[in-house]
Amino acid sequence: MRLVSTLLLLLAFSTLHAEENATSASEAMRAGNYAIAYCIWQPEAEAGDANAQYNIGWLYHNGYGLTVDDRQAEHWWQQASEQGHLEARFALATLYSLGGRGVSKDIDKAIPLYVDTLSTGDEEARLILHNLLMANNKTSRLLATHLQREDWAQLGTIRDVKASRANIRSQATLESSVIDVLDQGASLLEVASQGKWVQIIVLQTGRGGWIYAPLLAPTSP
Repeated sequence: MRLVSTLLLLLAFSTLHAEENATSASEAMRAGNYAIAYCIWQPEAEAGDANAQYNIGWLYHNGYGLTVDDRQAEHWWQQASEQGHLEARFALATLYSLGGRGVSKDIDKAIPLYVDTLSTGDEEARLILHNLLMANNKTSRLLATHLQREDWAQLGTIRDVKASRANIRSQATLESSVIDVLDQGASLLEVASQGKWVQIIVLQTGRGGWIYAPLLAPTSP
């Protein structure tokens, strides 16, 4: 019984110590004392603390008290991300989407990381993915392969084709070229409207275009 009590006391002390360290490091950051923040976070990051790993990554990424080194930022954000740290996952996704010092741009790596953060309702992640889809290019096709229906629902309104066949056109006119033909039941993401036309992205392929609104089933309540 005495051993259990001792362990509980040690656990409580360890938790309190970690909270005090986190507060001290944050205060040091706000005051511009980056070296102090680094000295507090570094051993905790090495010990596996995800928040410390995330913060060390930012120190390297921004060059706060250190030489800018995105390879080190990538390393620490990967460590934190593997522990489920969503902010680190988003930071890592942004690093891959833009590239950095010592880290090549790699949208293939960025996309699944962005999709993971989408489940949290993060508005910035939603906007980034929405813009990637609107590009209507190879990247939007790749992104479509990573999205589940519940992910699409966070990006806009899902509509289904009710007609037996529906043409997808390049512009919101009957005179514009047909770029795809969909069968009844195909699911689309509605992103904009213009009169009786709806701008859409096809869930199955990520391809965008315009469709005549009467060809679609009413929006579900």
